[in-house]
Amino acid sequence: MEKITAIDPEGVEWTYLTEEERDGDGFSYDDHYAVTATGERRILHWSRFDHYRREHFVRFIEAGMPRSTTIGNWHPEDIMALEAA
Repeated sequence: MEKITAIDPEGVEWTYLTEEERDGDGFSYDDHYAVTATGERRILHWSRFDHYRREHFVRFIEAGMPRSTTIGNWHPEDIMALEAA
């Protein structure tokens, strides 16, 4: 996978990282993270059932990694509706 980076409204560069996890039933899924060069790491509350692309990460970071307005996770269509901060 190509290295995907984006810069947040405060000028911090973040890199997209996924890690494969397994649930109690043995099904695998990806956890999504944003990581800085200094090692700061934030989990992205994205659905394990959706597929995300480069533009989703870039849009999310440029919008300032907002908290979800609902109880659930972010979905690709929600991310693409975000405005840059």
